[in-house]
Amino acid sequence: MIVWPSPVRFITLRRMPATPRSAPAILIAWSTGLAIPVLLRFRGDWTAYRQLHTRLAELGLPSAIRNLDALLIALVLIAIAARVCARCTKRSPDDLLAIRAPRPTPSRSAWLGMVLCASTPMVVGGAILGMQRGGGVTLNDLVGPVIRAPILEELVFRGLLIALPFALLGTRRVFWHCAIASALAFGLTHVPWTLDGIASGWATILVTTIGGLWFAWLMRAWQSLLVPMMLHATMNLGWAFASASGGAAGGGVIDNLLRVATITIATIWTIRAMRRVPRGGHE
Repeated sequence: MIVWPSPVRFITLRRMPATPRSAPAILIAWSTGLAIPVLLRFRGDWTAYRQLHTRLAELGLPSAIRNLDALLIALVLIAIAARVCARCTKRSPDDLLAIRAPRPTPSRSAWLGMVLCASTPMVVGGAILGMQRGGGVTLNDLVGPVIRAPILEELVFRGLLIALPFALLGTRRVFWHCAIASALAFGLTHVPWTLDGIASGWATILVTTIGGLWFAWLMRAWQSLLVPMMLHATMNLGWAFASASGGAAGGGVIDNLLRVATITIATIWTIRAMRRVPRGGHE
């Protein structure tokens, strides 16, 4: 049986004293973080945008590359918001968004070993399933789920909406309030924004919301956005290899058993690693 470690044993993201400018910085971060999914969802309604994509398609640019514009737009907005928040709080944007090497850990490679080991069931198992099913993986199948989505979604939903407020206020209550709200927003971005879409996509919302909370916990435990970002990418890679249908809430029994195996390994490894960190290593 796994004994859950005491909260005081968990490493926390870097904190800083709250200042009168903390509230405006958090407001900027949340406004930008919520605006980005809306902007990306409806960008196809702009005539100029459609004309640009049509022209690029005529020039032979693959759709997988054209659709990286979503990542580019998000990165520009995130960079602006993080820079403004950094100027308000006199901290670096990377520090606010937890974009740094995971630490502190018993060894420098502990986090990398965890990611590689935990990813193995989904990536290797997914590749085997895909071959058995005769499915093929195209560039478009990989660029979106493995590159665009993990970078964009982790920076927005775990970086802007959780890491930044927690870095400024530094309490467990702030962390979990932001994590729950962010996870719900994360879940809603995976279904159509209509009553029918939400009603029919409740399973997807549930699965992705839980996944969002888990990614947030990993970020807090390892003090870095890189850990959930890398696991997000490798898990999506395994899902693509397996040619699993139905989105986050889909897949067959074996697909989901492989996903459970990956989550279990990552969770147990993280708990064990954090319990081995000396108390003096906490911030």
